[in-house]
Amino acid sequence: MDALFAIVGLLSLPVFLVSVIAMIFKKWRRKAMGAAVASVVGFVFAIIGSNEQTEAARQQGYKSTTELRHAQQEKAREAVAEKEAQRRELLNQPDPEARFVAMIDRNREQYKKGESDLQRGAVRPARSNEICSFSSDLNRWVGTIAALSTNGDGKGVVSVKIANRLHLSTTNNSLSDIGSNTLITSDSSLYRALLTMKVGDTVRVDGEFLRGGPDCFREHSLTLAGSIQDPDFWVRFSRIDKVELP
Repeated sequence: MDALFAIVGLLSLPVFLVSVIAMIFKKWRRKAMGAAVASVVGFVFAIIGSNEQTEAARQQGYKSTTELRHAQQEKAREAVAEKEAQRRELLNQPDPEARFVAMIDRNREQYKKGESDLQRGAVRPARSNEICSFSSDLNRWVGTIAALSTNGDGKGVVSVKIANRLHLSTTNNSLSDIGSNTLITSDSSLYRALLTMKVGDTVRVDGEFLRGGPDCFREHSLTLAGSIQDPDFWVRFSRIDKVELP
């Protein structure tokens, strides 16, 4: 608002001067007088407004409106920084999750460097040994819901993305789920919780990997390339909580 007052004040003076000059000419005199009066009124308005703004700033403990504006801008920057810090804290991966993601990424890069099928194929058993060193328990791992649906029997199917090209998922059909029990039954508290969520929501999950198969933890991919480059691990979820981000 103080910028508006400054602009009005600056414009009023040249308008007034031009109006005074224009009064010399009879055909422009009436319009010039109106413009002169308007410029005076504008100038007075700017002075009064500027004084009011300055007084308001002083009442808040600032020497000028400029100092007040700088303080407001600094507070706004601090609020943004605080909100960003809160987001980072809410999205912070537990140490086991961060190490798991780093291990998957490292082996993906190793696979890409392979110059032959033999070299690329050797990555999978080496990675399997690394995976086996991890606990199968998931405790407050953080991710984003990538898929949320039901199978033909109405049981919940969910996939959570925890990093680029890395997912944790239930199976998506009853046949594959025999003996795994990853599908979420409709009478469970987990199912009811998922009813309030949607794809794209940030979540924290508890559960467990299913041990077995060539990757140590069971994984959905049908090919070697898929298992290394876009792994999707089977998980039996026990809890999924939505994270409300600021």
